[in-house]
Amino acid sequence: MTSKNVFFAVLMTLLIFASCSDSKDPIDAIPAGANYVVCVDAKALVTKSEYDIFANPMVQQVIGMYKVTLKDESAVKLLDSFLSDANSLGINLKNDLYFYTDYKVYGVVVGVNNADKIKEALVKFSLVQEEDIKKDGGVYTVAPESQTCLAWNGNKLLLLVDIASAYGNGNEAGEPLNLAELAKEQLKQGADKSINSNAAFTEFLKSKKDISTFFSMKGLDKSLPDLAGLAKATEVTIPFKKFLADIDGVSTGIYTSFEKGEVKFENKYFYDNAEAEKKFKDLLSQLSGNIKGDQLKYISSDPLFLASANVKGEGAYSYLEKLGFIELLTKELPESVEPDEIQKILKDLNGDITLAITSKTATKKQDDIFSDMGAPTPEFVFFADISNPTEVIDFIKLQLAGGELKYTELSPSNFKISSNNVDVYWGANGNTFFFTNNEVVYNNMKASNLANNYSEIIKDKSIVMFGDLQVLQSYTANNIAFQSFGPFLSEFGKYEFASASDLTGVGKLELATKDQNSLAVICKQLDQLISSFGGLFVR
Repeated sequence: MTSKNVFFAVLMTLLIFASCSDSKDPIDAIPAGANYVVCVDAKALVTKSEYDIFANPMVQQVIGMYKVTLKDESAVKLLDSFLSDANSLGINLKNDLYFYTDYKVYGVVVGVNNADKIKEALVKFSLVQEEDIKKDGGVYTVAPESQTCLAWNGNKLLLLVDIASAYGNGNEAGEPLNLAELAKEQLKQGADKSINSNAAFTEFLKSKKDISTFFSMKGLDKSLPDLAGLAKATEVTIPFKKFLADIDGVSTGIYTSFEKGEVKFENKYFYDNAEAEKKFKDLLSQLSGNIKGDQLKYISSDPLFLASANVKGEGAYSYLEKLGFIELLTKELPESVEPDEIQKILKDLNGDITLAITSKTATKKQDDIFSDMGAPTPEFVFFADISNPTEVIDFIKLQLAGGELKYTELSPSNFKISSNNVDVYWGANGNTFFFTNNEVVYNNMKASNLANNYSEIIKDKSIVMFGDLQVLQSYTANNIAFQSFGPFLSEFGKYEFASASDLTGVGKLELATKDQNSLAVICKQLDQLISSFGGLFVR
């Protein structure tokens, strides 16, 4: 990619942080078949960020270097006008900026206040030659590279990227897209041919926040071979196509809002009709229920990351078998593993499953497998409620027999593997199978009357994720390569996201600074990072 193209990409990004004015709604330029749409409320972000990226000394230095490359004084004046008012280049960001894909193209849509100014800027900044800009029926188009096209009229600007060509799969994908014609068509189309004709999307927009992401499953089962870069469905893609067909008509919206002292998240689901809603919720009830949470009481300190979910083994196995995943899994098993053994274990999963990267609670052992990182050894925990954990234990013993890894029996149901100065405990605690190198967690399983620190997070929830990013400080402090990120990470603390049985959920990320908007705090930290790392590239 040339330096001109790089500057053009940076220019589009910087616009988000600049002041804005009125524009017409650009949503009609997004096709009805778009499966993924990100809506950015640029006005809200600019206000909440309290940030002027152009005031950063490193950015000012880059801008100064770029001014030297400009051909005439009028181009410099045009750039200066942009630095004081982003609208001066003809692009209007007061309302929203949109990113979308229909898995054929990536698209960016933004409002326009002066079509001629955009043309002038492109030419003055030598991003394209004036003769390469075409005008037809009030629509300007320019294609600096074969896989991209920029088009705009008096109301909207549309940037398109041909996905297949961009990733070098143009020949396999068949006839390349005519991006110029596609862009002109989308700029002129009405609401009936745009994403506005999707009732789920219009419902999604009613709850719009600072950053809102819409994802529709509609039609994905038919386009899966294209997504995988294949000409037709294969043995591997067929089960996925069946799954996508089962959730056709389901859409989800993820909302992000920057508030004082925290970033809030919310997830909602939307359905094309009552039948799609019932089918989806029936499937969820077949696969899982509410978390019991018994496993979490053994984790006494906040982990870096924890995910826990409830699973109904029989229901999940039956559904995976119906899709064809079990047959695929059976074919991939090594000869030493009997398919019946794996199938029985999968069916016996009945309850909670938890995976966690826990806090560091023990001294790093000398010369362990992470010693070269200069950081404490990550400690992990895996729990799975299973009807007959003895079957899992016997299966693992069989796989270890005759191998290099040896285990020590600590009790009839508890064992230890020692390798590279790391001790891993595994076995059964009642009907819960466990696998961990966290000695504190292992000892907690022998204790009684333990309090559950996470009972409120998991209440009436089927899936939870939470943790504390401050755990990372022990890694950044001891690793020279990451020490520069220490001050940045110091602002980020606990986070959580919890979903109910219908997968709707809420979450948050807490920041140390409580009296300022979280985005302003993040931008301040990013500004410091730009200054720190910018010196490595700009002299």
